[in-house]
Amino acid sequence: MPNAFNAICKWRSPSKIKTVKMLIKSLPGREMREEDAEVAMLKRWDEYGTRADFFRTPYQLACQLGLYYIKNGVYIPRFSKVPTNIKIEKYLNHWIDHYYAPNPYTETSDHPSLEPKLVVLELFKLCQNKGEIKWTEAETAIFGEITSTSARLRNIIDTHSKLIEIKNEIVSIRKGADKSLVKQLTEIEFQNSANDKKAFFEWFYGYESINDFIEIHNIDTDLNSDKKTEKLQLAKSRVGQGVFRESLFNEFQFCPITLCDDARLLIAGHIKPWNKSSNFERLDPKNGFLFTPTIDKLFDKGLISFNSDKSILLSSDLDQKNIEHLNLNNGDIIDNLPIEGREKYLRYHREKVFIK
Repeated sequence: MPNAFNAICKWRSPSKIKTVKMLIKSLPGREMREEDAEVAMLKRWDEYGTRADFFRTPYQLACQLGLYYIKNGVYIPRFSKVPTNIKIEKYLNHWIDHYYAPNPYTETSDHPSLEPKLVVLELFKLCQNKGEIKWTEAETAIFGEITSTSARLRNIIDTHSKLIEIKNEIVSIRKGADKSLVKQLTEIEFQNSANDKKAFFEWFYGYESINDFIEIHNIDTDLNSDKKTEKLQLAKSRVGQGVFRESLFNEFQFCPITLCDDARLLIAGHIKPWNKSSNFERLDPKNGFLFTPTIDKLFDKGLISFNSDKSILLSSDLDQKNIEHLNLNNGDIIDNLPIEGREKYLRYHREKVFIK
């Protein structure tokens, strides 16, 4: 008989700000070798209990909260300093509405067929179809059973979700629910694996709330107002560009036109321009291509675009001599162009950016 699915860590409730603050305080605030980070964590944990206890369950909750992850022996934290209570609450609100299970920190060996699901979004869909619904019925619909951490999951959703509330074990859509968030979550091509720690960590970056995570870049609060604003904007840009570029490289690793695969020569460019995009669109990898610099410049300036059949469009602003030098032909099919999921962004590019 398999054990009940554990949708969230059984340690202390993540709905309490003091619990999350305790975990953040126990984590180093900069990247370092995994072994050095472990020593630092254990030393800091002395304030809260026995050192060895940290790597039993507290660390698991810290990872499920997206507070850090390990990549190739390197420890990578979310925050470089302990946020204020207000920012922790904002982060928790964002986190729970994006939380999915199973994830790399849930035990799924007894449940190999379970696919990762955005828990709050699934609850929202159920309530849209049925109105109010019993928690046990909703949980069974999502996971196929009542989870072993049912009460804990229910509590964090009711405390921090902007979309769902759960009162007396009845699930309903929260009054004034953020429908734009529902739209964003619905439109995301959600393909995260239950075992991908990197994807899980990055999943909780920004989208609509990128401003709330800016302390990971150590903004200097002593700067004068103008300089501080300038540095803040630069930090925002770096957060977005880093996540966006890495997401594109996860999908494909070369320019579909030149076939160049040297990462140093590839630019992660937006299809719908950055300054015309929402925060979600700015980080959506489906709103981007990897091109070599010349191709990126042509696309960015609206001198080329693409049809949904992968055929290239050349602007009338390009003279024939340069078209020949670029070795481009109007209507050529770019077989390696990744179209799926990018249709709406390409339509915008053809209609608003491309110079006919």
